[in-house]
Amino acid sequence: MKRFRWRKVNPTVLEKMKELRNSGLFYHEIAKKLNLSINAIAYHLNPKAKERKRIRARKDYKRLTKKQKKAKSQSRKEYIREYIMDRYHKDEEFRNRYKEIIRRSERKRLEKRRKLRLCIECGKKLKDKYKTCSKCREKGRLKYESKKI
Repeated sequence: MKRFRWRKVNPTVLEKMKELRNSGLFYHEIAKKLNLSINAIAYHLNPKAKERKRIRARKDYKRLTKKQKKAKSQSRKEYIREYIMDRYHKDEEFRNRYKEIIRRSERKRLEKRRKLRLCIECGKKLKDKYKTCSKCREKGRLKYESKKI
């Protein structure tokens, strides 16, 4: 799956932009030739403009209420989830990398719980030498017995 497929400014357009700027054209002339906005040209060619945009975005985010921040965060999470699922189903290499990341994070979580002597299933503090608490062991036995039948 190609990256940048939805963007107007992909690496080839960016190279073209830089060439036109080096040849002496102004931002508005480049914008007309490439059918982009002047702000897009400035953002990609001027590091100061890019930094100003980031600072402005941070300030705007700080002005939001908790409820608005939560809504924005939730919509971003949904977008990321959709993007990952779409990429996961289409790209074999991405799928393998994603699975490895999940495995690593799961190993870290279990290792942390073992060090803190917490139940690896529910996270409660352990009183005995087992890796799981008595409730989780009982649940495990029930699952195992139901599978036996």
